Amino acid sequence: MFLWRALSGALAVAECLCSHGMNVPLICPVCKNDAESISHVLFECSMASQVWRTARVPALNGRLRNSLEDYIEHLFGIIEAGPLCGNYRQAIPWIIWCIWKQRNEKVYAATDNIVDILIAQALEDVEEWRKLNEEDHQEMMRDCRVRHEVQKWSKPPAGMLKCNVNSSWIHEFQRCGGAWLVRDQFGEVRFHAREIFVPIQNRVAAELRCILWTMLSLYDLHMEMVEIWSDSDSAIQAISFPRDWPTYRSLLDRLHYAQYRFRSCQVKLSSVRANSAVRKISKSVTNEWRYHSYFARGEPTWLHTTIEEDRRS
Repeated sequence: MFLWRALSGALAVAECLCSHGMNVPLICPVCKNDAESISHVLFECSMASQVWRTARVPALNGRLRNSLEDYIEHLFGIIEAGPLCGNYRQAIPWIIWCIWKQRNEKVYAATDNIVDILIAQALEDVEEWRKLNEEDHQEMMRDCRVRHEVQKWSKPPAGMLKCNVNSSWIHEFQRCGGAWLVRDQFGEVRFHAREIFVPIQNRVAAELRCILWTMLSLYDLHMEMVEIWSDSDSAIQAISFPRDWPTYRSLLDRLHYAQYRFRSCQVKLSSVRANSAVRKISKSVTNEWRYHSYFARGEPTWLHTTIEEDRRS
């Protein structure tokens, strides 16, 4: 997405802003040596050059070129069969993104980050991306099995409440939706709620934030014996094995603290079919643009049929 914006000339650098009629200085605010174009910011500026040298990415034929397309083509050649080790080759797109973020922090917040930290962050991000891809593949295979098994919603044990949760995430630049729905041992809906969250980096983070919001809401309602069911296998894995998911450490710490306040709070993996009612509520944010949060007693009337089917199952 970011590379597409860069190649489309859709980044807010001086050259692009001037071409759209804005009166801004053309000089690069970081190095103050050349006009600020997209290729300059990402490859030619002193800050960007230092990052590429530290990452040991070979220069483009040993000389500078001003064509952004040449730079991108050169990097994709390295990704496919370059002299770098696999982790560094795969991290190249994330290094570009880190350079852009560092430029913005330098210009707008006067913040300097150590180059080695930027590269380490890029390597960590690509490792997280690889893990998410593996988890998404596993989740897809699990969902295929679930569709064949047709796992339906089931009632909780006596004395427990069952809360289904779901977040609807499209991409990191769009607001996402979240919802939870609590039912008792008879299948009756006690409460349900919908929330709109600010954009977040990926689907796992969105689901974790939705589960945290759900826990805080249920605790405020004095529901102390609950089962929380999510159909995100990756989110459940992160909660169960937080050391394997360091990117979400802060969020997971808050989530575990909230969980320990209950008398009993278990987080479990649901099938997509069993989570269908709450998924419809959360997806109303991203699919129907219903950008208002609410909390209500009982069931949503427009989901009566779905909930009644669950109750009879």
